[in-house]
Amino acid sequence: MKKSTLSLIRRIVLWGLLFSPAGFPVQALAELPPSVSTSILTHKAGPKFKVVNDHFLAGRYRKTIEELNRLAPTLAAGSEKALSYYWRGLCESRLFQFKQAVQSLLRSTQEGSDIADTDFLLGQAYFASKDFQQAVKHFNLSIAKAFEPHRSNYYLAAIAMVRDQKDIARNGFGLLASDLTAPPGIRQSAQFQLAELSLRDAEATKIPDHRVKNILDFTLPGFEKTVEIDAASEVAKQAQGRITAILDRYLPFQKRAWTLTLRQGFQNDSNVPADPSISGALQTSKSSPASASSFEFGRRFGSDPVRMSVAPAFSSSFLCYLRRTEASVRATDLWTNR
Repeated sequence: MKKSTLSLIRRIVLWGLLFSPAGFPVQALAELPPSVSTSILTHKAGPKFKVVNDHFLAGRYRKTIEELNRLAPTLAAGSEKALSYYWRGLCESRLFQFKQAVQSLLRSTQEGSDIADTDFLLGQAYFASKDFQQAVKHFNLSIAKAFEPHRSNYYLAAIAMVRDQKDIARNGFGLLASDLTAPPGIRQSAQFQLAELSLRDAEATKIPDHRVKNILDFTLPGFEKTVEIDAASEVAKQAQGRITAILDRYLPFQKRAWTLTLRQGFQNDSNVPADPSISGALQTSKSSPASASSFEFGRRFGSDPVRMSVAPAFSSSFLCYLRRTEASVRATDLWTNR
């Protein structure tokens, strides 16, 4: 299988793994990043691990594991075995064998591995296995070692979100979204999740007017900030979709200012009634052009976009027949108020 094809499959599968039970994407940077692994492994490989390194760099992870198995009897305890187990765990993670990856990476640390991203990789493997308690432990260890602190903190906030620990998630995402030293992709994903939390809180509000106000005043600007960070990203496209949905659903029903609407029209009545005050009056054979003027003064309230909209208003209209020489026609001028 080509490396590009494997990368695409890996990306798709990991997105599936990173959907929370609540049904929303936890956008925890779906790609298992190579971090420092590739450069470290190439540096540490040495002649004994040359074939292993070649397979790994070409994306042949099963071949890498097979070669590690072949070399296992010849490896010395300590650094060589630590490197072998680390390499195996990294390959197993990229093959989505996360439980096996956890065991290999733990064995690597037992053999004295000093590779910087081991705890970060363990955190990712535990996260994908939905063992969130161990994932939290190893992401905190990664932060303590100053390795990928922003990514690790993002995972910690994502775990809190999956666990429905909204305050912890909101605080974690908020710190990342406002941290200008964080990579833009992480800042943007964190800002998106802040807006998602705001949307969920607002939609859970029982008072309809408060719900609409919170969504328009807080949630909508949150998604707009997400787009501003990088308008060309996939996360921005998702945020723009949320913005469009919010505007379509809530903006037409928000509380509006008082408005005065004036209208003017012209028509031709070919059968003018002789006396509009008498029901069923005889019709004349007269015809006349007419001018229709009206105004409406009112205000719209949207109590709930799903249920109803209320628009109290006062309107008045005046129909004036322009054939003023005929009394029977002129008498039919009409005011209507409602």
